Parts: sequence; structure tokens; C-alpha cells
Amino acid sequence: MIYNKSILFSILKKSPENLLLTSIYLPGAITIVGKACENIPKYLKDYKNRIAVRVPKEPTPIHLIKAFRYLVSTSANISDSESSNNINNIADQFENSRLYVLGETTILKKNISSTVVEIERGKLIIHRIGNINPFDIYYRTNLRLQFKKKYQVKILFVCSGNTCRSPVAAFIAKKYSTKNISVKSAGINIKIPNSPLSENMDKIIQNKYNKEFLHQSSQISENMIYWADIILVMEKEHKDMVIKNGGLYKTFLLSNYDNENNEIPDPWEKDLNFYKKTFNIIKNSVENFLDSFDQY
Repeated sequence: MIYNKSILFSILKKSPENLLLTSIYLPGAITIVGKACENIPKYLKDYKNRIAVRVPKEPTPIHLIKAFRYLVSTSANISDSESSNNINNIADQFENSRLYVLGETTILKKNISSTVVEIERGKLIIHRIGNINPFDIYYRTNLRLQFKKKYQVKILFVCSGNTCRSPVAAFIAKKYSTKNISVKSAGINIKIPNSPLSENMDKIIQNKYNKEFLHQSSQISENMIYWADIILVMEKEHKDMVIKNGGLYKTFLLSNYDNENNEIPDPWEKDLNFYKKTFNIIKNSVENFLDSFDQY
């Protein structure tokens, strides 16, 4: 860890992608993994000659780093295990190491971990999802995302009543994706809970896929917003509402993945042809979204 991003590239080799990440997100909750500079000691690098660097915002590490110039540290948990805010639990995880606990505080404030990323062949590899949403990075940098295959990307589609656009988007995502995803849909203004799919959209699904679509409408909740890695909405009104309720940095218009449309129009009370047009926009947008990231 370092306290000033101006010295980052005396530790980490410079690249256009790392410069872009640094300008947007540092200081902050992102850890950048990359090739170490030649002057970095071997014991600070892995077998691929990589080093992980972070510039925190929090005052405690900043004070420590300023006192020593650099702070060499490991995560307070074993890789891929849940982070703990209990000092004694952390010590137990490292029971075979010589670990000294200084101070009297046992329970720490629970924070979300930093997001750990690495640029490789023009792709942004997500080693860990933390406080900075990977899809926010994608939208700001246009770097193609690559998740671990074992990580299940959680997607929430949102429309007004959850009887037409968002359930169809969820249906298409589940049907066409070969990736490890979990999908839900919800509405921001459910008039009648547990309503089925709209009649015209149900006709389109049955004619196209010869399959009955069983659906019950759901009102969006804070738990759903917290659960999702990315929330894809149909209209700017939906986006504003979701962001207001905790979806900042993870909520985007689904139509961003369809170059011809700013929003996906509500076909409610329109004719069947309008529904078909809406279905095609949704299908194209969802397929483009699913094609925007990889898993390895």
C-alpha cells in the first residue's frame, strides 16, 4: 500500500489501462495487480513477477504508510474466504503464522473489501469483487470484463410493473447464456402482486419457443438491490429510483447494449406488433450484454 498515487508507477509497470484505472479510482477501494518494476525485491513479487498495489483513502492506513513510506501487507483473510471484522477470528485463520495483535480493539468496523483487478491482453480480470463494481469499471473504461468461472454473476432486470419487459429480459438471459449467472426481475411500481406475464408477451414467448412462461410479478426491494452485481433497467425513471434506493454504481440502462435505442419503451396497452418490436429490442440488448464479459 502507498499513500500517493504519484509513486504508483515506480512500483507497478505503467500501461495505458493502468493509467486509466488510476486516474478514475485511486485513491480508493481498488487493488491493481500487474507486473512489478525491476527495482522491486523478489520477496514482494509472485512467481509471475506481479505485485498488487493499493492507494487507500482511510486515515489509519494513510498514517501508517506515511510513517514508513510503504506498507507491505496481506489481506486479513485466506484467499476466497469471507473477510472477518473480528481480530481473534483473523488470528485463528493464520494460526500457523507468527501474528502479533496490537491494541485493545477486538471488533473492527465492517467494510466491504477492495475490488482486485488485473489487466491481461486488454481484458480486465476480476480477481475479487469488492466496493467498486466491475460493471462500473466497464462503463467508465470500456475494458472487457473477465470473471472467474466459479463466480456467479448476479443480474437483476427492472421495469415498471414486472409483467412484461423485465421478466422477458430475465427469461432470455437464462435461456441463451452459457455463463455462470443468477437472474432475477422486479418492478418499481407493482399494482397487483403476483401478476402473470402480460397476454401479448406470453403469446410471443409461446409462439417463438413453444413454451409456457410461468411468472409472478415482484416488487423491487433493498435486498434485491444489495444482492445484484448489476441492475439493468428499461427507462431513466427506473434508473433514478433504483439509484436512490442503494443501486449507485451498479444500475444501467439495458438499452446501452442496443445502439438504436435510448430506452426500451413500455408496450402496455399497445398492439401485438409493438410488443414484438419491444421483445426484439430486449432480446438484442440482453444478448449483447451477455457477450460483454467472459468467464475463465
